[in-house]
Amino acid sequence: MGDERDPKPDEELKEYWDEVRGGPTPEPPERRFSREHPGDLVIATSKDRMLVRIHPDGTLTFGPEYTPDEAAVEFWTAMARRRLETEQRLIQFHAQEQLLARVAQADFSYEHAQARTRGEDATEHDRLMEEISRRNLESSVHTLIEFARSLVETRPDLQRPPSSG
Repeated sequence: MGDERDPKPDEELKEYWDEVRGGPTPEPPERRFSREHPGDLVIATSKDRMLVRIHPDGTLTFGPEYTPDEAAVEFWTAMARRRLETEQRLIQFHAQEQLLARVAQADFSYEHAQARTRGEDATEHDRLMEEISRRNLESSVHTLIEFARSLVETRPDLQRPPSSG
């Protein structure tokens, strides 16, 4: 049986991504002309000046003062921004995976050390290793928490809880 979290063929990838991330991705501000014709791809400037509208049937509508060079720059700038966002997210996921694996390994090590100290033949070395394993686990958890805090500090889409005091 597959994982219940795997996306179903009829499930939107965006919904699955939201579930993986733990919440919906904030939508960019909607431009005034983007809702006029659903399904169109609009290339526009940051000042909401439409350069070109690509309709689902492949026809084009050009905006005022359209130039192919300006449209190309806007399009490829948007693509580069998306690529950078995706690369940053993949780097974050990789770091999260490594931190979680480190916590799991430290936890296994601590459990093993605890089991050794419970035995009748436990030595001072076993007790020392248990203490070291506990501190390694605490350090790994602390590192994971600091990583999470840095995400909250640097990502505007993640809400920071109000400070108490």
